[in-house]
Amino acid sequence: MDPAEDRLTGPEEYLEANRALWDEWTAINERSAFYDLEGFKQGGVRLKDFELAEVGEVEGKDLLHLQCHFGIDTLSWARLGARVTGVDFSEEAITLARLLADELGLEATFVRSNVYHAPEVLDADFDVVYASRGVLGWLPDVPRWAAVVARYVRPGGFFYIHEMHPFLYVFDDRHDATEARVHFPYFPREERTELLVRTLARSRDRTLVHGAATTLAFVGTVSFVIDASRF
Repeated sequence: MDPAEDRLTGPEEYLEANRALWDEWTAINERSAFYDLEGFKQGGVRLKDFELAEVGEVEGKDLLHLQCHFGIDTLSWARLGARVTGVDFSEEAITLARLLADELGLEATFVRSNVYHAPEVLDADFDVVYASRGVLGWLPDVPRWAAVVARYVRPGGFFYIHEMHPFLYVFDDRHDATEARVHFPYFPREERTELLVRTLARSRDRTLVHGAATTLAFVGTVSFVIDASRF
């Protein structure tokens, strides 16, 4: 067992470890070419064409973005006319999201909350509940997350998620890996969700990360995610 995993004893501690990581990542991602924040400030939206087509017209609709990071996608929906609310567990990310909304003159509400605790601080419902790329792997309890999603979808509304296939996470992603090699299991062995503890060396823009060095990823199969999300 990895020493980091041995120190963390349950979902709340897993989330706190990941929150510390995303607090640190916020400053890195703010400067990164991947997010291109300065480009976003010049206009346009950071959404895929197929997302725009599948979600459809959002003008005048209430839209909730769960796990919104510092809000670029959330504010993209605001630019398209939605009344947006973003939720994220990182204080640093939510602070930056609020500053960004103010700077751009966009109406948006950003709430700092662990997604599981969101109903304790956000009492509303929405026409669209949206989750963008790279959210499921941070969740120790997908069925509980799906219950939160269901709580926020108003009658006649819908939930939309754009997520990466979990098979992506079977490959060896250590910094010294030289080839695409299967290293982690796709099908969980004992539990339906596999806990992976990884030590991070670098962010997407290759800037060294110091301090928060552990990320905990929770990988479920596609069928598990679909079954957990039936509501």
